[in-house]
Amino acid sequence: MVLMRLIKADKRLSERIQRKLNLSNYQMLCLSWAIVLVMGIAIAILFF
Repeated sequence: MVLMRLIKADKRLSERIQRKLNLSNYQMLCLSWAIVLVMGIAIAILFF
């Protein structure tokens, strides 16, 4: 139940960001990929 509410909230937030920035689905995918890449590099630098 809590997980489903979290998933719905995440979907609403991502749709709001996509509309506000006027991004296509592909641009949104690239943006999320870039964010995860930067986070991964930051975590690697911190721990290794």
